[in-house]
Amino acid sequence: MQVARAPYDRAAGGPTLTGGVTGNGGFGRLAFEAMPTFPTFWRAGFVAGFEAGIESWRDGDAAGGGFTYAGVIGVRVPGLRATIGIGDELGAARWMDDGHVAFGGFALANVSIDLFGIRAGIDARIAHQLVAGAPDFTRTQLGISVGYTWPAKRGL
Repeated sequence: MQVARAPYDRAAGGPTLTGGVTGNGGFGRLAFEAMPTFPTFWRAGFVAGFEAGIESWRDGDAAGGGFTYAGVIGVRVPGLRATIGIGDELGAARWMDDGHVAFGGFALANVSIDLFGIRAGIDARIAHQLVAGAPDFTRTQLGISVGYTWPAKRGL
């Protein structure tokens, strides 16, 4: 008797630490990814899911932090994973030195080496901040991310 096995894990994810420094400031993020569509490490395939995390940043005279979430899609081939996505900051306020508060969405791209669940790569984001009572601004982030993937249970 053979048991059929789905070619994809039903869910996968893990914590990711991302951080970087620019000429004007720096940032740090701790995130969790959930990927209901995620091929095993030895197979190529489509990935899709979401990322949620907490972030803190400082850029010149502006600083902020809050909760972020994004929908992501991409591909995973043996040894490599690439994703793109869009997201928003859930309840995240951006505090500026002059007392203004800003909110905004972001776009992301991540390319990572992905071997046996251990992942390291480059994470890039661009966020447009809408500021009440002051000029809007765009913030860019480029950082290094490291993480671990816990495979879902096999079977079914």
